Amino acid sequence: MIGLTPQHLETAEFYSYAHDINWSFSAHVDFFSLNSELFDVANTPNSSIGTLLGNADFFSALLDIPRAKFVEVTSLEQLVKMFAKGRLELVTFERIAIMRTIKRLEVKDIYYQKFGGIPASMAVANNSQGHALKLELDKLLLKVSSDATKPELNDYRKLPNAGIVTLMPPTSTN
Repeated sequence: MIGLTPQHLETAEFYSYAHDINWSFSAHVDFFSLNSELFDVANTPNSSIGTLLGNADFFSALLDIPRAKFVEVTSLEQLVKMFAKGRLELVTFERIAIMRTIKRLEVKDIYYQKFGGIPASMAVANNSQGHALKLELDKLLLKVSSDATKPELNDYRKLPNAGIVTLMPPTSTN
């Protein structure tokens, strides 16, 4: 299993060794900045937008941003720490994962701005075992509603398109 992946949006190289399953949920992808004025991606210098390893090519193509502007790191904690120390001007990744890491590390005064939603899914190996697993997962996941996810996750999805990351968890209205 490979997860989470942007369903049907990966690079051609990815699909030479993997295959998406037929299930997804909408994941919000945001930019994060220490300054609300810095969301002008076109004016950011090279090597100033951080993301996780394996995502720079994807975000570069999706957002039509030169690949040279991206830096990839291996963990969310490393990404947020580099960002908090001013080594990166912007960070981009899935909203819930980044916001939870910001809160856990207690980094204050972080601005966010949504740039879109991406269907998040999982993938399996592009071989006979992977295809058999895909068929089984596709059957099982038909019974899972994206609305059945934890209320806390839905609260993150309902946040405004831009704002300041609060260190308090969202309050469920469900």
